[in-house]
Amino acid sequence: MKDKLKQLKKEIEIALECKISTPSRKRHLTYARAVFCKIARESMGMTLSDIGKVLNRDHATVMHSIKVVFPFAMKETRFRDIYDALKDEYKPKSSSEKKQESAQDTIQLISKLRTENAYMKMMLNTRDRFNNLFDDLRADEYDEVYNKLEIFVKYAIKTRVYYNAEE
Repeated sequence: MKDKLKQLKKEIEIALECKISTPSRKRHLTYARAVFCKIARESMGMTLSDIGKVLNRDHATVMHSIKVVFPFAMKETRFRDIYDALKDEYKPKSSSEKKQESAQDTIQLISKLRTENAYMKMMLNTRDRFNNLFDDLRADEYDEVYNKLEIFVKYAIKTRVYYNAEE
């Protein structure tokens, strides 16, 4: 979760083209820190202490930033736009969204398993066809047939590679 905090901090710094964890009290930096604190606290549910550690501040400064500074930051379009853009991105997913993703994952897994199952059935049928070819062979003929089949398979693969390269 702390990685997400660092990612949020980095996105705000990129948007404003300045570092927000500096000790400076310039207005644009305090507003940026307030936006960071508000998103981290309300959208991500982080503790005041964890948010403060990322900014090199204590929990009281984070609380002040959210309660006092943030409303002033929202009066400026620049910071309101950054807040609006990032708050939904970092909002935790609801249980219905998680269920929907889980259902989609299950559907994809079922589809993948069906494809693999069809392939396995095809391979079983192919194996049975090859086994039927070997039914009438004597033991000493197996090696000869295997060697010839191996040469044919290598040739088929080599031809396939050249054929695909020409397309």
